[in-house]
Amino acid sequence: MSNQNYDPEFGASLGPTNIPCATKEGHIPVWSHLDSSGEIRHHFHRYPINLNGIQGAILDLDGFLVNSERPIVRCIMLGARELLREKLEDKNAALPQSIVKRITNEALGNADTKMSLIVRTILSKNNSFPDRLSQLDDKGFIEEFQRIRQNYFKELIENGEFNEMTGASDFIKELSRNLEGRVAIFTGSQEQNADLEITALGLDDYLPKQYRVYASDLGPGQGKPNPAGFHLAREKLGLKVGDPWISGGDRWKDAVGALAAEGCVEFIAVAENLDRFKFQEPFGKLTNNDTSVLDGMNLDQNALDQLSIGVDKLPLRLVFVESLHKSCVEFVQIAPGEWPPRVNSLGLLRLPNLGR
Repeated sequence: MSNQNYDPEFGASLGPTNIPCATKEGHIPVWSHLDSSGEIRHHFHRYPINLNGIQGAILDLDGFLVNSERPIVRCIMLGARELLREKLEDKNAALPQSIVKRITNEALGNADTKMSLIVRTILSKNNSFPDRLSQLDDKGFIEEFQRIRQNYFKELIENGEFNEMTGASDFIKELSRNLEGRVAIFTGSQEQNADLEITALGLDDYLPKQYRVYASDLGPGQGKPNPAGFHLAREKLGLKVGDPWISGGDRWKDAVGALAAEGCVEFIAVAENLDRFKFQEPFGKLTNNDTSVLDGMNLDQNALDQLSIGVDKLPLRLVFVESLHKSCVEFVQIAPGEWPPRVNSLGLLRLPNLGR
């Protein structure tokens, strides 16, 4: 099997590189935030996460704790290729580059359930869809495609292709100690896959099964950025409405959905590149009331109303970090009244995350 850095059939750029970019000041920033005008502002000291009064955390998995995007895309490719080979009755058939490109463009950021249906559409339009599956409804095909991909997923796990994001394990362990174990996972992945990833990282004791929310736990239109999954995770943690909690992820859907949910006071985003991060275009559109990025998500009016609240909170509650390593973030316990203003090298103040 090919290693995770190069695949002769699907190409070498199927996931993030996690390479930070030096700014015009000539230094690599440690963390960044959006100012009130939506402009990026860089900082060069560790970001202090104030856990004073925080009751829990609800975190993303893929791309935040696990560097899994490349192997996940490969699993989707391999599953699609298996269906194509069945249709063509050719065990050596390769996926056409047109299909590879479409799957790559669609796969990153979409939940497992939605991605399964996208694959069905792509293969059907290319007359590459097995006849035996044509009569399955959405639920039936999602289950079948998950079964097909599961074998590849296990193989890539065993091959060591799912690695932790830099500093993720230590981050989770320290966060769990500070929050007395109240750390939840809300992921767009299927239960079997997410559980395999968490076990591979050795984090089962720190991310308890009873605190996990999967794609299969939610109905149509309830995936990210709909805040419904965050509400469910909050309930699993035993938090009351209004109890303060923090969140983290690597996609705009994670950030907007979390900040739209009641009680989220801080969102920590791991950005591949603090100058050119994948949040910019969607945030710009949402801030300007352009909802085109939400097309096809089947969000009801209640979710849309809540998302507008989440967008309003972005400049004050969203922080981008280069990684979760202790050189980039630190946990502190400081009461709001005791918080000393911090001035970074650009002369910007950062206020405490409670009471903002």
